[in-house]
Amino acid sequence: MRIRRTDDLITNRDGDGPGVVTPDECVEIAKTGASISVWPLVGGMPPEIGWKSVKLFAEKALPSINRLPLDI
Repeated sequence: MRIRRTDDLITNRDGDGPGVVTPDECVEIAKTGASISVWPLVGGMPPEIGWKSVKLFAEKALPSINRLPLDI
């Protein structure tokens, strides 16, 4: 399985495929006011890997995102 990492959100939003980011990078993206999408089964990802991704997001990124002000 090939997972592509990118630092260009514009490219990804324009249809060049999903970006793969760390929890810290996810929080930084959320700080800009950009929307965050989690697609745990994108491209036929095996469910056991997808659930690890959801758990990582929920435990490492979401608590920090929930603390952000609503007016960003």
